[in-house]
Amino acid sequence: MSRRILYIWFPRLQTDRLAIGKTEKADHHRPVVIFDKKQGAMLVEAVNLAAHEARLRPGMTLTEARALVPDVVVHPADPAADQNLLTSLARALERYTPLVALDPPDGLVLDIAGCAHLFGGEGALVATLRHRCARHGLHAIIAVADTPAVSWALSHYANGGIVPEGENLSAVRELPAASMRLPAETVAVMQRLGLKTVAQVLAQPRAPLAQRFGPLVGRRIDQMAGLEEEPITPLTPASPHVFDRAFAEPVSHIEALEAGLGQLAATLTRSLQPRGLGARRIHLRLFHADGAVRDIMAGASEPLDDPGRIVRLMTPRLREMSTRIETDSGVDLMRIYAGELEPVPTWQGRLGEVGDMPRELAALVDTLSERLGAAAVYRLEPVDTHQPGQQTRKIPARHAHGRRFWEAERRGRPAREGPLRPLRLLDPPEPIETVAGVPDGPPLRFLWRRVFYHVSVAEGPERIAPEWWREESGDTCDYFRVEDREGRRFWLFRKGLFVRETAAPRWFLHGFFG
Repeated sequence: MSRRILYIWFPRLQTDRLAIGKTEKADHHRPVVIFDKKQGAMLVEAVNLAAHEARLRPGMTLTEARALVPDVVVHPADPAADQNLLTSLARALERYTPLVALDPPDGLVLDIAGCAHLFGGEGALVATLRHRCARHGLHAIIAVADTPAVSWALSHYANGGIVPEGENLSAVRELPAASMRLPAETVAVMQRLGLKTVAQVLAQPRAPLAQRFGPLVGRRIDQMAGLEEEPITPLTPASPHVFDRAFAEPVSHIEALEAGLGQLAATLTRSLQPRGLGARRIHLRLFHADGAVRDIMAGASEPLDDPGRIVRLMTPRLREMSTRIETDSGVDLMRIYAGELEPVPTWQGRLGEVGDMPRELAALVDTLSERLGAAAVYRLEPVDTHQPGQQTRKIPARHAHGRRFWEAERRGRPAREGPLRPLRLLDPPEPIETVAGVPDGPPLRFLWRRVFYHVSVAEGPERIAPEWWREESGDTCDYFRVEDREGRRFWLFRKGLFVRETAAPRWFLHGFFG
């Protein structure tokens, strides 16, 4: 299938952005200019239609513009706002094709090969786009051709149009040489030499052109002729599993949207199951009748191939938007696609077990992560260090599901023995006062938070030296596991070695067993 490129040029994007949302009709007919400071001078960068009719042009100084039209409205340039508007327009146009790319500062490129017939053909699609842009107060020039180079040239220098397949060069022969996207200096030299149109440039031998103007001219000719591909980088990465649900009329009721979500989830999983794949990340995009676009994304701890789980994950997010959806123009198109695909693991339970515990656990992790946030539901992952309190780090449980931690430690110790380290740690460790039989021995009793604890059993010390290769290395610590007369077990440590590191070591309580 040959490529068909639709290019939309917004020649007054900057001034149209200011006019969008204004209700006073007088504001739409007042001369407006956008200015920017360049090389120490305030230069006009863009003008609206009223300013253009008043003989104001981009490139003149702001002083000249005010002298010609004293009541002109001036605004400073805002490239970030223009970029945001262009991006929002690109997202809105993804309802027609998933291959929509930005061409800053004021253009969009759409690859409509294979999808124009869904909207009545290329002519009907162009008419629809023009109507939607005009309805939102945007002046747009649209061109369709086999290559981006030709569609760009027609939109900028021929007021748009549709070029039949295979007639690229014949459609641009009478256009000026500037339509080849050449530098202004090159175009100026060509005009002095009599090469004013594309046809005159094409009539010249390739070798003298390359010798005089460099290889760019030949490359532009090949791009117009379709001999050199111009790749399009879509705003949203293309997915092989994309499915749409269009509504005959805009829908604003949450029940209808949930039903549409169920249909899309079933269609998506049916396409994945024959390949043994599941989706780790699901994207749902809602296209509103007024051009707004809203996205819902849900992640999973394991690849999903069950439409019910997809619906349960995304329904809470959809209901959160229900208030806004019911008050706006409604949704006329829903799209679902899989962001990350992985093979679906197979689980085999033990004889006599009922249920699928791995899947049930994954479903619980996914539900809690969606409702509370991925950072609020976490697991501890071991870290390669011997310093207590730094041997684990938090990772989202959704990303850690199915991973095995501390297997070597489990295999190396009998099941009847207690843990060597407590599960409950104080951060930071709290200081205590102790009484010991010998300076290097365990404490006989200690005072913590104004309460005395009498030690009946003590085990240790476990000496942990500082990590000398780190700048923040400190003193050596001797850890003891102690149990008081009531059976409460504590993890204490003495910080600093006698004489070698300190004359008065300090004691701390670091954690609890049980």
